[in-house]
Parts: sequence; structure tokens; C-alpha cells
Amino acid sequence: KETTGRKRRKLRLNEEVDESAKSMLGSPIQPEDVEETRDEDIKDKEEGGKE
Repeated sequence: KETTGRKRRKLRLNEEVDESAKSMLGSPIQPEDVEETRDEDIKDKEEGGKE
């Protein structure tokens, strides 16, 4: 159970990495793609999630 708790904490701290890992399951991902995803996430946070 301790290991699971640590994994959950890491996922919370590294949500971007977790999303990138999910993307890798579907198709090869380039470092450039990861950077673009992070930029989009930052923009969403700045805009306050207007949807």
C-alpha cells in the first residue's frame, strides 16, 4: 500500500508526465510534442479553464 501511495503522489505532482505517458501508449511522442502540451496546459490554467 505504501508503494501505491507514492505512485499516486507522483501522478499528482507530475500530471503532465502522466498525460504524456498516456499519449505514448497510442503513438510515439516527440519531446517537441510534450513541450507543446505543457504550453497548452499553462494557457488553460492562466485562462481559468474557460469552456
